[in-house]
Amino acid sequence: MEALVLNRLLDPQAKIHLHSWAASTVLPAYYAISPDALDPYAVYRVLDRMATREAAVQQALVAHHLPPSGDAPAPTFFYDLTSTYVEGTTSPLAKAGYSRDHRPDRTQIVIGLLITATGSPIYWQVWPGNTPDVTTVQTVVKDLEQRLSRGLCFGF
Repeated sequence: MEALVLNRLLDPQAKIHLHSWAASTVLPAYYAISPDALDPYAVYRVLDRMATREAAVQQALVAHHLPPSGDAPAPTFFYDLTSTYVEGTTSPLAKAGYSRDHRPDRTQIVIGLLITATGSPIYWQVWPGNTPDVTTVQTVVKDLEQRLSRGLCFGF
């Protein structure tokens, strides 16, 4: 996991190339492993494990950026949506819908992202490609209020 974070910060590359990047750094010596022992698919297993903790990670990020209830006013957050088309046929979320990529010939997914005023991502959600934009906002507000067990004030 540390290698993935360092790679994203220092020399971003496709995840499949993480093992060769790590082998060219001091990381094998630091962890006392042979560069040949690095598995090119280990990063995907780590990401799968992280996905099982997604809600806890998001809750911690949001709580970190919100003052305790009753204290200073809540900070400003920004929310945006995008879509991306999907190659292949096995994604259960891939649906025909409004294509921001101008690819109506492809199924797609919709991705929502909530960031702080400084650009730190704190919440994300992926929906089927046919999800109307307006319903994502309602879902995000409800989800955040439920996770934080408190009401939030959103200005639109």
